[in-house]
Amino acid sequence: MVARILLAEDHHIVREAFRHWFDDQPQYEVVGEAQDGTEALSSAIRLGPDLVLLDWSMPGLPAAEVIAAIRARAPSTRVLVLTSYKDGALLEHALRAGAHGFVTKDAQGADLLTAIRTVLAGSSYVHPSMVNALVAQLQTQ
Repeated sequence: MVARILLAEDHHIVREAFRHWFDDQPQYEVVGEAQDGTEALSSAIRLGPDLVLLDWSMPGLPAAEVIAAIRARAPSTRVLVLTSYKDGALLEHALRAGAHGFVTKDAQGADLLTAIRTVLAGSSYVHPSMVNALVAQLQTQ
């Protein structure tokens, strides 16, 4: 079965690179793209993808609101946050909003595939580079 992916990323060139990368992954199909948070939410509701690959930092609705709304209005859709920020507070915020996984943009392609497979299988995924940042964040509270 092919998993349906929505790419939510505000930089066109990055979306295009991901689309081409997914073209080489026959188990995944990009069914839509969004360039801001508002479009990501409406596309997720309209298209009902299996997974939204969501850039944390986009114009429009904040990512945390997008995640919470997707969880409420399209509960079978999984959300994997993708970001360039290695910040434990951001990771905690994403997880509290309901994200199913979190990957940094400097991850290898194999790491992203692992994250996608893990999240689509119903588990949670946090990129290993973020574990120490999350622990430090939680220990300061």
